[in-house]
Amino acid sequence: MTPQRRFLYHGEVVAYAARLDQPRLRDVKGAVALPGAGGRASVLEPSDPGALVRFDYAASSVSGERYGDAYETRVTCSIEGLDVAGVLRADLLSAVLTSSYVSDHHFCEETVTLKGLWANGEYRDADAQVLSSVRACPTLARLRSAAVHDVRLHRSLAAAGTQFDPAGQPRTTGAGDIACHLFDPPQLRFRADATDYQVFLGEYLMSERQRRLTMMRIEMTPAGARDGKAESSSSPEGTVVLLELRVNGHTHP
Repeated sequence: MTPQRRFLYHGEVVAYAARLDQPRLRDVKGAVALPGAGGRASVLEPSDPGALVRFDYAASSVSGERYGDAYETRVTCSIEGLDVAGVLRADLLSAVLTSSYVSDHHFCEETVTLKGLWANGEYRDADAQVLSSVRACPTLARLRSAAVHDVRLHRSLAAAGTQFDPAGQPRTTGAGDIACHLFDPPQLRFRADATDYQVFLGEYLMSERQRRLTMMRIEMTPAGARDGKAESSSSPEGTVVLLELRVNGHTHP
């Protein structure tokens, strides 16, 4: 008997994840995933008031539904009142990504929001103008073509390490994706309390069948560690990820 052709949904969200060596911590909050059969799932979590990373709440949800001939997958996440070690703050991080499949994949960045960002006591303005260029390209083919003439998009792709062919179109990696940053500047660097912070904003991986957004990734190292002259062995060290969303789906067999 020939296997019945069916659509397999895929959507997943992580609001917060930490892999720290100092203090020792392996933690994930606000994680939710969609089964291949679709459906709906959500989670709402507060943080520990005494934790290195604190927030008022984190909300995550995923859904997979069929509307007529289209299979729609939607992933959403938000964090309010973020505070990292008292030196990095944001009023709101939120994102909603959708995928619609009929005969091929079309993606939409419904919302990608970063409000009230402060780093080491200084307000930081993050410009999301690249987002409009990406939104205009629901397929990978359109995105690659647009990058030839869209200077802002081209610059963002190049800054994320994407390579280009002689015609100026971005090349996909061996995994079939290309990368850009949705915010400008794409990263922040600062030192506070004997710790070096490197903050990456709006890291976006796009392929023909999948899009994955990491709204904020924070790398923390003791000040001077890269020179072998760490100032404090008790300084935070490790990686924190905030709002990571992935959406895709495909037919089988």
